[in-house]
Amino acid sequence: MRNTIYRIIYAFVLFCVSFVLMEVFSKGSSTQTTTKMSGAVLPVVSMDTGSTVFNALYGMTGDQDPGKMRPVLTPIASDRTIRIRISRYDTELLSVSAEVRDVTGQRLIEKQDVEIQDAGEGTSTGVLSFTNLVQPDTEYMLVLLLSTEDAENIRYYTRFYYSADSGDQEEAEAAIAFAETFHEKTFDKTADDFLLTYLEPDDSVSGSSLSKVTLYSSADQVTWGDLSPSEVTKPVFSLTDYQSGIYGIRGTYYVASQTEEGKQKLYRCEEYYELRMGTDRFYLMDFERTVSEDFDPQNPEGEDGYLQLGIADKNTDVTQSKKRSVTAFVHDGRLYEVSLSEDLLVYIFGFDEAGDTGERETRADHGIRILDVMEDGSVDFLVYGYMNCGRHEGKMGVSFYHYSGEYHTLEEKVFVPYDGSWDLLNNLVGKLSYYDRDKGSLYLFLYDTLYEVNVNSCSIRKLESNLASRRFVISKSGEMIAMEEMTEGEPSGAILLVNLNGQVQSRLEAPSGKRAIPLGFLGEDLVYGTAASRDLITDASGITVEPMDHIYIVDPEQNVLEDYHQDGYYVLSCEVRESQLVLTRVQKAQDGEASYVPAPDDEILSGATEDKTALVRTKSSAASGMVVQIQTGESDWESCHYIRPQEILYEGSRELLPRGTAEEKDADSGIQSTHCYYVYSSKEFLGCEYDLTSAIETAGAERSGVVVNEQGRYLWRKRRPERSEIDALTSMEEGTALLDSREMCLKAILSAENISADVAGLLDQGKTSLEILQEELKDYEVLNLFGCSLDEVLYYVGMHQAVYAETDGGETILIIGYGPENIEIYDPAAGSVHLMDLETARENFAAAGNRFLSYIPAG
Repeated sequence: MRNTIYRIIYAFVLFCVSFVLMEVFSKGSSTQTTTKMSGAVLPVVSMDTGSTVFNALYGMTGDQDPGKMRPVLTPIASDRTIRIRISRYDTELLSVSAEVRDVTGQRLIEKQDVEIQDAGEGTSTGVLSFTNLVQPDTEYMLVLLLSTEDAENIRYYTRFYYSADSGDQEEAEAAIAFAETFHEKTFDKTADDFLLTYLEPDDSVSGSSLSKVTLYSSADQVTWGDLSPSEVTKPVFSLTDYQSGIYGIRGTYYVASQTEEGKQKLYRCEEYYELRMGTDRFYLMDFERTVSEDFDPQNPEGEDGYLQLGIADKNTDVTQSKKRSVTAFVHDGRLYEVSLSEDLLVYIFGFDEAGDTGERETRADHGIRILDVMEDGSVDFLVYGYMNCGRHEGKMGVSFYHYSGEYHTLEEKVFVPYDGSWDLLNNLVGKLSYYDRDKGSLYLFLYDTLYEVNVNSCSIRKLESNLASRRFVISKSGEMIAMEEMTEGEPSGAILLVNLNGQVQSRLEAPSGKRAIPLGFLGEDLVYGTAASRDLITDASGITVEPMDHIYIVDPEQNVLEDYHQDGYYVLSCEVRESQLVLTRVQKAQDGEASYVPAPDDEILSGATEDKTALVRTKSSAASGMVVQIQTGESDWESCHYIRPQEILYEGSRELLPRGTAEEKDADSGIQSTHCYYVYSSKEFLGCEYDLTSAIETAGAERSGVVVNEQGRYLWRKRRPERSEIDALTSMEEGTALLDSREMCLKAILSAENISADVAGLLDQGKTSLEILQEELKDYEVLNLFGCSLDEVLYYVGMHQAVYAETDGGETILIIGYGPENIEIYDPAAGSVHLMDLETARENFAAAGNRFLSYIPAG
């Protein structure tokens, strides 16, 4: 019996010792399997004219929505053909096919298999030939589908257009050739005469840094100052857009230079050109070159507690732990960390290595957002955008990663795919990507929905959907959200204030007879206005004006910090600029009419301040002009240890499908009921607006701005024909009164579209003009253009759609034509179609509040 007890005790002790030893050894070396991220395997497709290779396309392996892509633009030859070049990179091609779709991607027009020929040196070529279903001067979406030994149906997207005039494609080729020539001249110190033909040097707007040179920089800066670099790679230029003779062209390449000590430095460069064709040559409307020095983490340099990045953007994302012993920073699409206590420099994440110049691994359509930095060196962060390589290669989405400062390992916790472009995803992540470490909850704004992603359980749930149907604002940190409270689909008049740190929700009520409207945040303090029901006006056209009598600033506990009110003045809108609010104001009309007239803007200066700790500074350099340094604390860089952590392997999938993607539309058919307007210039994506007038105003500030809807369909363009006239609306009936003028204008619009309706009866029912047009123009999208300028709405006349307008005399007219000096209007009250000079028309419509309606085909 005693021996049995001894055996039991011995076995228990042995078990405890074994368990402790196992824990000790597992602490010293993680038992999890780790590996280096796999390299890129997808081919690259480019367009080939025979003399020029351009428009490099990168493969998508996710299920993308073409309407949300807006890729580069390819002009095709007058014989409806285009030649493609495929860089295989040792991957075997199994098949290639092509689809022609409308610009939204929703309608398939034609499909074809593509015969591919081996062109040597790892490339293949093929020719696409389109049928007469492809109409001239119409923009389409081309989808190339490649299947390889590694993946099936890899998709490549480009917009394209065909012109029956062979000169149009030749001009586009000439524009790209001009960019190539100008690029070559930037390496020639004797090319000043050529460069100064196009540059517009201005010392007041150009700096001394080589990180960014522009059209206004000196020829010396454009030719690299004292850097004397040599080309490592050549740019493959892309045609970003074309509008009425204006071309947008972009290219990326690498250069290298030698320091006085004989060290070689590598630089990533990107050039943008905006060209306009004149009578005999191109004119350079815009030029920009950005340069970023390749940071080598194995050979760091620094001084005075700062780490030197070299030529770089000074807006570098830098985050420190609370005690400032650990500094994490993002540079050139890579995430690094400096740990003073460990004397470490860690290259945490990147698709490429220092010194890489490969076009696939170094593609820059992704971002990194630091969420949390801990004292032990651990970092939580997001990688979002196009995944250049690894297990998600070719997908667009958001990955949540955790870097362990203890084990020096990297683990992906969650991947959330996205079916749009990098531009759109970058905008959404910039709006909201907040992490509550205590709960393990990541908050994202995708598909017009606020999601909570639990990174520990790898799960996702909706918190709020259809946010675009209400007014909402998000603080810069993403911690605070304010949105209109909805009751049975209508605003209740209150605001829901949500603190995502702990997901604490409170309700902010307006005084009786008023509604509260969220306007923005100053730091974490909410800015909102109140509007009284008695002051709200909906005119006969259906345009609603909601003036606010008070503007408040409240802290997260709803303590009032500021109450703005001036008797007789109302606020229509509020723009938040750092610590300043700019208020657009109106006053009630004095003529007894229920309307408002413009009043001078006002502003509110807030006492809110941000932490101005200088984590980034610039320093003058003889060769580089200006270099960027980040504050890390004192460190001996020569003895600093370098670590490149490997990634933990995991079984199964950690991919979470957010509601609203293509796979779930059938399950929840109303999920994408958003009204978001995407604004682009030929240079870049300018943002997403929830108000069409604001979108047009943003696009109108650019030479070639455009506004598209969520399906990728054009709603507005800056460039329009010099003159236009709508023939179907030049002979109309005469009206005799204000009501008649509305009726006659509405009947004229419907008649032009072959629609018959009892307009008089609908008006007698109290329906507004906007409501009548929305009900009767079933195949059109009716646009409320309230607040747009006359020059902006003439775009629709140029597209042969009438513009419904109200004059300062209260009459309703239709704008049916325009020229360089006049507009043509149908004026039922006057019983005529006549001209009005542009300046008089601008003043007339502005005095009436710029109240316009128009419409465009919905399909």
